[in-house]
Amino acid sequence: MFVDCKKDIHISPEKPDKHYDLGDILTCLTLSKHGFGQRYKWTDSVGVIVSNSSMMTLTCEGSFNLTCTITDERPACNVLRVSISGHVYGKLTVNLNSYLIK
Repeated sequence: MFVDCKKDIHISPEKPDKHYDLGDILTCLTLSKHGFGQRYKWTDSVGVIVSNSSMMTLTCEGSFNLTCTITDERPACNVLRVSISGHVYGKLTVNLNSYLIK
């Protein structure tokens, strides 16, 4: 039995309004880091792998549903999973450079 095995897993930031911007980075976090190898996998709503690291960049506008899975080499902590959903909005870019033509 692994006394220090933490089963807590969460995604940061988790915005209460579920509104995200293009380029926002989601990070999958767990307290279970005791020198054992951990592998991360982000999947979309149909199971397609979209990232193999602890971080995931939101690159498309629209609704999303993502799941982060952490696989730990220790049998007692072997799989941790959490999902997040929301909507990604494009950032408004305004060019403040103006030119006066005479």
